[in-house]
Amino acid sequence: MSKSIKITKSKFADDLNIKSQKININGKKFKTPIKSVDMSNLRRDVSLNKNIKGINEVFRTFNKNSLDEYTDGKKNETENIFKNLSTKTRKTLSNEVNMCFILYESPNLPTEEKHVNFLMNISYTFSDATPLPLLSSFFDETKEFKAQFEQYMEFMKKCIESINRLNNKPIIGIIPFDIPSMFVPILMDFYYSYNITSFVYDFKGRVYVGNEGKLRELMISLNDLDISDKTFLYSTNVNPGKMLKGAPIIRATDVLIYNFGFDVIGDNHIRKKFPPDLVQKMKERTGPKSIRLFNSQNYGYYKTMDLDVLNDMYPQDETSIPFETFKVDNAKSKQCQKLFNTERIGLEASKYQEMISENIQISEYLSTKNILREQDIKGLIEFKRQIYSSL
Repeated sequence: MSKSIKITKSKFADDLNIKSQKININGKKFKTPIKSVDMSNLRRDVSLNKNIKGINEVFRTFNKNSLDEYTDGKKNETENIFKNLSTKTRKTLSNEVNMCFILYESPNLPTEEKHVNFLMNISYTFSDATPLPLLSSFFDETKEFKAQFEQYMEFMKKCIESINRLNNKPIIGIIPFDIPSMFVPILMDFYYSYNITSFVYDFKGRVYVGNEGKLRELMISLNDLDISDKTFLYSTNVNPGKMLKGAPIIRATDVLIYNFGFDVIGDNHIRKKFPPDLVQKMKERTGPKSIRLFNSQNYGYYKTMDLDVLNDMYPQDETSIPFETFKVDNAKSKQCQKLFNTERIGLEASKYQEMISENIQISEYLSTKNILREQDIKGLIEFKRQIYSSL
């Protein structure tokens, strides 16, 4: 049976559906809302603001072929997986929570017990709370959904049973983006029957806009199960937003996810798929590449090759990541872009904690971010109103 994540001092903002609470996972504690750090980007020569620390994530992707190679002994799991993940987790602090996500990319679910056990062993070993697998290619819109949903729940059951063979950690259920809103309560009831009360919502590389009905059903299900103040909600694979027409700026709508009741925002690990001819052109392209940095002053992602534009918005005195890092196109530059954005969003989350504690209207704070649209904030206010007026 899954252990529970201990949650105390849960408090929602007055105006929006954003909350702050204290999380205790097997003795490791942190406060939400919080931004998770992708440990694949952590570097010994780059330090992050200590106020954003608390939870880290790592993703490991498999498909049918790679899974078969490992379970049949054709590939060395010790060298290729366990040592690699151990190296990444050693970059984190001992009092921080780690979560290892398994992303399975094949359209057919693993059916053999050895496949399920292999995947769950990896996730369990490198997680303080074990998330069930994410599926990127299983749900097919051309097929009957109900039959696929039943297969999905049967697969989740096998994964839960695999973990519970020898388990001393909480299990975290997955709510896929592909699940229609009317199936969300069924899935939540299924997880609850296994004492699973904390969840990851997989946005699958999409923005939240248009997904409010599913998120509303999630909130209603939590209330019906009487666990609204006892649940830990983690969002992953949220799209950062779309480019504004005629401007090198993206509205940072991913940061707004906290206002749908999520404790954690993870990174987006879903790669956008392009036509083969475009992929080839991108590989052949030479010259400087665009850099994308988050500006917490206006909630815009600046995506440009113009270093002067980025330098003007760069908070030199608020980060230990030197701007000179981005003048060279190399692995460190790419990692530091992601670490910088994580740090800036994490500091915003830290501000939210303080505002919730002091009963400050977060919607008023968001209204000062001029890249956001007025309708963005009105939508968040309306979501809160609809949730609580129906309870």
